[in-house]
Amino acid sequence: MDAFTKDEDELLQAKIDSSCFILDEETILNYAKYDGPINNVVTGLSKECFGMVIVKEEPTIEYGLIYITTRNGELVGDMLKLKFWEHDNNYITVAFAKMLCTENPHLFLSNTYNTLQFNVRTFAESSGYLTYDRFSDLKHVEGHISIFARKPLIEILSIDEVLIIRSIFDDIYLNPRPVNTHVVYVLYNGNDQLCKIGRSKHVTYRERTLQGQQPEIELIAFWEADSSLEKSLHYHFRTKRIRGEWFKLSYSDLLDLKKQVEKFIVNN
Repeated sequence: MDAFTKDEDELLQAKIDSSCFILDEETILNYAKYDGPINNVVTGLSKECFGMVIVKEEPTIEYGLIYITTRNGELVGDMLKLKFWEHDNNYITVAFAKMLCTENPHLFLSNTYNTLQFNVRTFAESSGYLTYDRFSDLKHVEGHISIFARKPLIEILSIDEVLIIRSIFDDIYLNPRPVNTHVVYVLYNGNDQLCKIGRSKHVTYRERTLQGQQPEIELIAFWEADSSLEKSLHYHFRTKRIRGEWFKLSYSDLLDLKKQVEKFIVNN
């Protein structure tokens, strides 16, 4: 996604703030009358659901992206209300997904955002629009090029999981990789969504060795540090350990991991 200027960022943030709403129980119960997945959360068949509702049809379609769950035995929900189709909707949806992940630590950003976008895309396609994602849908677009003149074309972006995780750490994986110097690293396995927090003098070799076993493994970040940083992170995320050096870390956990490393670097 393209960068915004400072003024554009401020305008975008104002729009985000005015587009997000908390759903009360009465509204959720009303939606549940017409929406099966929401009703499943109400009745206890499901723990959570994502959805989309049409808020207004004329003169411009307004829709709401929603997330419903239960917290402490009570129904809670959030809605992002948007107009169909404005150029900054993709960016606003990313911000909404980040908010949901912060409030619900078990959610992961890329999955949350892509689920919300899939709901929009499903509605758009069923309403006669042709949608595409510039990052993954060239074949879909090329296959429908002959009908572009007859159907509106809308870009609905998805997020690549590895890219979004790397961005949390400011893409430091691109930095020159030290040779014969110990680094603490984070690897991500896209197959099971686990993160490995390890230490090695040859991080590139370590990455390639593991990729030979599971090609979905990618380097996310690394820092020149001794074993105390690795031990500190292992202890801090001990409740998230799945096996060995592999941890199940949410979006909020990854933000926390970055803070822990920054704190360690300042104090050492």
